[in-house]
Amino acid sequence: MDVVVLCVLIPPMVDRFGQHSHIVNTEQKSTSSTGVNVEELKRRLEDERKKDKTKNILVATAAISAVAVSGFILSL
Repeated sequence: MDVVVLCVLIPPMVDRFGQHSHIVNTEQKSTSSTGVNVEELKRRLEDERKKDKTKNILVATAAISAVAVSGFILSL
């Protein structure tokens, strides 16, 4: 029963990290219409990597917790 509760609670916890994707950096650098701002692309890539890493850690922790709880319940 506890595993079902964990499975219901995990998706909202993971989605919480995606809520801040609408925040945009107000500092905009001017580029020509054909130019590419490499620094902006690097910053976005780094932000995306940080978000992915955080999500992966959260999902892995939740999965390990679910396995631990299941093992504990089965041992009783």
